[in-house]
Amino acid sequence: MITPEPHVNYFDIPTVFISTPTYADTYRHSHLTWDILITRRQPPLTADFFFYPGDMGFRDASKFSRIAFGLAVGGFLTDIIGFPSPYWVAGLGISFGLFQSCSLGDCQSGSLSLQPGWWKGVVALEVLGFLACLGSFVLMVLYVHVKNDQKIFQTMATGLAFAAAGLILIGIIIFGAEMSGAGLLGASFGWSFGLTIISGLFHIGVGVLNVVDKASS
Repeated sequence: MITPEPHVNYFDIPTVFISTPTYADTYRHSHLTWDILITRRQPPLTADFFFYPGDMGFRDASKFSRIAFGLAVGGFLTDIIGFPSPYWVAGLGISFGLFQSCSLGDCQSGSLSLQPGWWKGVVALEVLGFLACLGSFVLMVLYVHVKNDQKIFQTMATGLAFAAAGLILIGIIIFGAEMSGAGLLGASFGWSFGLTIISGLFHIGVGVLNVVDKASS
């Protein structure tokens, strides 16, 4: 049996209990410094942990901006499906779009250099419209889901939405007028043409709702 030495006062020896460290506080006693690690209860990690304190999420966005975001998603999806697909005009076993023509399910890419000037203009307008659409969509994602206290994102998204709508719909009008004037020969405007029109209208809605939201805030 081991007995403690009589000259040692075991109650005077400081005891430090260390558990999982979270915060460190320093206490000074006499001439010695003891680093005592004190564990405190922490709240569970949530998605908000990964953002800075000033960040705001979808629930903090206004009603108008959330609806505008939904229209931006719809406008982006309808445009990315509609404008490059070969069904702007369809009928009698054939179909074609701005970049391809199809006959009985066999599609081939056409040479843009062989197309008339108005066709090249429509292609340019639709490509620029898609880029503006993409930019508006990205900015709306940032504004509504991450930084809806940064109004510059909303302002830029509004301008790009109106630009996308203008470019897309002007291209649609030129294409429709030229094809109608040349005669469709039993064919009709296809679903790709319709989706691209819907995309332009969606982007008008995005711009208008953002303007209303800014005016009401």
